[in-house]
Amino acid sequence: MFYLARRDGYSRFHVAILIPALAVSSWHAHEALSTFAKNVTELDRLIAVGIFLGLYFLFYLVSTRKFTMRSSAFVLGLGGMTYPLYLTA
Repeated sequence: MFYLARRDGYSRFHVAILIPALAVSSWHAHEALSTFAKNVTELDRLIAVGIFLGLYFLFYLVSTRKFTMRSSAFVLGLGGMTYPLYLTA
């Protein structure tokens, strides 16, 4: 959806999809944390939700071209190391 918003510009449709997606993913992060971590506190849950909020905000910045990364050997190496993870998932 972020790609479509970048390509076409943000519209009410994009916002109508992204806001519920953010709400559902935040709720799921809040609830699912206790399934794989022990002694979970409310602060832990809020941190998990904050991570999702941060990721959505980062994707928003990238999709509006307010955040860009310069090409470098480090970025190229990082991409080369992480790309195989997408192939195995």
